[in-house]
Amino acid sequence: MNIYTNELCSRRKISSRGVCTVISRTVSFDGGLRTLAGFLLMTVAALVLSRYQWPLVPTVPVIDVDVLALLINLSLLGIVWWALKRERVSFETLGISTTLVVPGVVAVVGFYVALNLVAATLALTTVGTGALGYQWTVPPPQAGIKFVYLLVVAGIVEEVVFRGYLQSKLVALLGDDSRVRIGLAVLGASALFMLSHAPRVLFSGVPGSQSLVGYGTVLLLSGLIFGMLYELTENLTIPVLVHTAGNMPGTIGFLFVDVGALPGWATIAYLISQLALLGLTVAIYRRWGRGQGFVPVWGRRTGTAELQSLG
Repeated sequence: MNIYTNELCSRRKISSRGVCTVISRTVSFDGGLRTLAGFLLMTVAALVLSRYQWPLVPTVPVIDVDVLALLINLSLLGIVWWALKRERVSFETLGISTTLVVPGVVAVVGFYVALNLVAATLALTTVGTGALGYQWTVPPPQAGIKFVYLLVVAGIVEEVVFRGYLQSKLVALLGDDSRVRIGLAVLGASALFMLSHAPRVLFSGVPGSQSLVGYGTVLLLSGLIFGMLYELTENLTIPVLVHTAGNMPGTIGFLFVDVGALPGWATIAYLISQLALLGLTVAIYRRWGRGQGFVPVWGRRTGTAELQSLG
């Protein structure tokens, strides 16, 4: 059995068998509605400013993003830090911890290995080996740089904002004593995640050939998936990596199969398998995490709706 002596285990107890077990605790959000309002106002301002086409601002090579927009996006982490300080809540208690990175990476890698096996099997039995191979639309060196950029901006920043703080805050306000209330919090955070892309649409239009409704639907469904992954695993690393993978150019995720070439029935089978494997990954992670002592991260999340001052 592993004995945990790290920062996460410091708030837990070691059993007689040497296993780090959770001491149930309540995470209390003390900032009230004004902290939430201040957070939303600053976040909206940052998102609008990051999408504005600033003149004479240099762009970062390869990722083709201007420097000012990148810095403004990174400032969102500072806004979350401000909100959590007012809430008197730490990043660690929300599943944002270096201790949880390795378990999260193992879970996501396992998921994508299994998904590639399923996709490859469907491809080989329908369209042949032509559907197998490298799928990203940029060369590997550029893909690596793109991945790091997306990991920071789309993965870490957006997930810390919308799942780490906002979803957790909504759960605390609505109450985590029923699945319906938790579901409403996940839906609320997902809707705000969808709306956060409005500045992009206003300044740059809908990406690709998607319709506005189609783009919004994809964002909402993606937010729901990320939110449920976070809620069920209590580890932000998992939605961070899945979110990052979904933004890679050319294919949704770390796939080496052209799923677009599959016939209709195989595409449906692939999508069903993807959801089933996500569910299986979560179930295995939760069982493994309880045995190793890093699940659950929190006991209950509570909060006050009082209009406390911003000062």
